[in-house]
Amino acid sequence: MMNGLFIYSNTKKVLNLHKSLAKKVRDTLAGLVAAYFNANNPLEQKLAASALKTTRLNLVFHIEQSMKVSKLFPRAINPADLVQKLKSQLKAIDAHPKITDQYTINANIPWTVS
Repeated sequence: MMNGLFIYSNTKKVLNLHKSLAKKVRDTLAGLVAAYFNANNPLEQKLAASALKTTRLNLVFHIEQSMKVSKLFPRAINPADLVQKLKSQLKAIDAHPKITDQYTINANIPWTVS
């Protein structure tokens, strides 16, 4: 993992992507709580407090794959399968996680990718 980006080159890691993403969500939430209570930097504490004031969490995972799909080089990750696995792992946090990429971002997601 580099700067929050996952690079998967073998099938085993792709098969466990949902577990890695669920762990990242758990660790991020734990980090926010820890920063809220224990941050030495007042700005970090304020940002954590602001993030924890939310009344709802929406999980959106941005996953880029090659758009050239063929029988020889199929997509490594089926977004529908990944969503189903994430739902079972993260239902207590968000029962409807979303998978997106730069080609399928919809109007409900307030950012763009270039």
